[in-house]
Amino acid sequence: MTSRLPADDDEALSPIDQEALERAVELMRAEGGDSRNQIEQMLRQEPWERAAGFAVDHCQEKNLRLRLWQPPPSWISPKDVENIISKGDDGALGHYAAALLLKRLLAAGLSQFEPDPERALAEAKAKRLTEEAEAVAEALALAERQQAVR
Repeated sequence: MTSRLPADDDEALSPIDQEALERAVELMRAEGGDSRNQIEQMLRQEPWERAAGFAVDHCQEKNLRLRLWQPPPSWISPKDVENIISKGDDGALGHYAAALLLKRLLAAGLSQFEPDPERALAEAKAKRLTEEAEAVAEALALAERQQAVR
């Protein structure tokens, strides 16, 4: 099985998904050696979406250290997330874990095609916390200025 790209369901690829797919292709190229050769050959012989989906699968499987039978988040349809989660943990099969991870990605405004989902979530959290801290600092500075005027 390979990534379920929105184009598979006659949906347009969002800019967030497009960017994540492009990064996956570039990351696979950057690995060099057989990985680079494989993605280059796919890009020459297959539609871009299929090659990019392959790159995402490769990156997610490697970065999440998945077993051969475990699906990466890119395989799960967002429409199926709640149904999969409602069935409960399926242990080593990995569908439950993939659905939970996909739910977190989507809630953070990220793509299911993030090449390194855990890293993307950590970076999104750090960015959110920084923005919150800056907003608090700005509010405190405003309060201090208002206090000084009085």
